[in-house]
Amino acid sequence: MTDTAVTTDPLLSVEDLHVSFGHGNQTVQAVAGITFTLRQGETLGLVGESGCGKSTTGRAIVQVEKATSGKIRFGETELTSLSRGDLRGLRTQVQMIFQDPISSLNPRRRVIDIVSEPLTIWKIGSKEERVETSRAMLDQVGIDPYLNGSRRPREFSGGQCQRISIARALVLKPKLLVCDEVVSALDVSVQAQILNLLQDLKREYNLTILFIAHDLAVVKNVSDRVAVMYLGRLCEIAPSDLLYESPAHHYTAALLASAVEPDPEAPRLTAALTGEPPSPINPPSGCRFRTRCPRAEARCAEEVPEMREIGSGHQVACHFPIGS
Repeated sequence: MTDTAVTTDPLLSVEDLHVSFGHGNQTVQAVAGITFTLRQGETLGLVGESGCGKSTTGRAIVQVEKATSGKIRFGETELTSLSRGDLRGLRTQVQMIFQDPISSLNPRRRVIDIVSEPLTIWKIGSKEERVETSRAMLDQVGIDPYLNGSRRPREFSGGQCQRISIARALVLKPKLLVCDEVVSALDVSVQAQILNLLQDLKREYNLTILFIAHDLAVVKNVSDRVAVMYLGRLCEIAPSDLLYESPAHHYTAALLASAVEPDPEAPRLTAALTGEPPSPINPPSGCRFRTRCPRAEARCAEEVPEMREIGSGHQVACHFPIGS
């Protein structure tokens, strides 16, 4: 749980977002009608199995991928209807950190030039001021700018490259940061360092963060709220502590049961999931999780469950939620 002040005003609103790839019968429904809001100063964790569409959601928000339909509103601005020029200007306020820290950096450029490039593109300050700003940002993420500024990405570890990526993303002082699996490729000890760094930077810059991950433990530690995604749709959204203590969707419960506890004495829970996830090219009718759900009934195949409120800030898309 974070301690940054969270306002009631949504900074980001996503409404009925669809993102599809391909043509005709081979269309993949990567994101199939999801709706959520992200308040100023909040961290929302987006979690789910590989291939569920969470990274596509993040890329659609920053308009790297174009939405097939739906609305994405940042403040008072509708992103999906912006011209290319207007969208380019807005990207100074919305930045993304990608999963692979090494391939996201230009291997031919020096680190100081990588971090200062956004300032150069937008002509912010003089050349000397841009260098000083970039050095200060590198120092803030734990990279010595005088010792390492002239080095290239191949000379750094994965964790160091991710710190450089964070410095580049924050040098323009954005309002919204989309983190796409930023620690999944790193060792556990390095993961903790990066997560602590993000928490510190969030407090200092009053950042709003969409944190995408598949590791439930990581998401819990950094998020105010958590949204669970399955095969392109949202299953459940709740405050972090509440979701982990009292999951209402059977998929959420299965994910929690399958998480490995770092305690050999802890009781072992058996996950309720069976089988493989269905193909996004031909998803099941009704509830997309019904083919793997232990509670599925005929209604689940006929009717798509809509997200509904079952408690304070707790929403679930299930005809037969846990505890009902």
